[in-house]
Amino acid sequence: MKSYGEGFQESTSDDFAAKYSKSQENDVDTLGSSMRKERVRPSLLGLGISSVLQGVGSCPLVTKETKDVLVAAFENGLQNEHDEQLRILNEKDIQEPELRQSVVQMRDKGYDLLSDAGKLIEPDSKTRDGWLFSGASTATVGLMRLARSV
Repeated sequence: MKSYGEGFQESTSDDFAAKYSKSQENDVDTLGSSMRKERVRPSLLGLGISSVLQGVGSCPLVTKETKDVLVAAFENGLQNEHDEQLRILNEKDIQEPELRQSVVQMRDKGYDLLSDAGKLIEPDSKTRDGWLFSGASTATVGLMRLARSV
């Protein structure tokens, strides 16, 4: 069975895709091992990530530019969720330096990967890509919030 990032990697055959998929797999593993006692559902997070990347990567009708917009939107949603996790830790005054460091590293690593590959975009909200970016980013945030509350 393919890992969630393999469909994306195969369709783009791009060094960025391999790095990004591996980064996301590592993040899911980190969540699974470091947050055993927290209300995190790595299996649901992995399923959400898998669905997005498999769908984007395996559709031959989706252009490379559209895939770039979707990946940037997906990462934007993940960064939002990482910031939300940090906010929750602050509100509840949870002092777990290793947990905080893991969340910050996941957030920054994703941003840096997109930035280094020149794929860090935020299209004009009045364009098709802007609507796509906004919708995919919002859907990612929604999925992450749902996974946290299940």
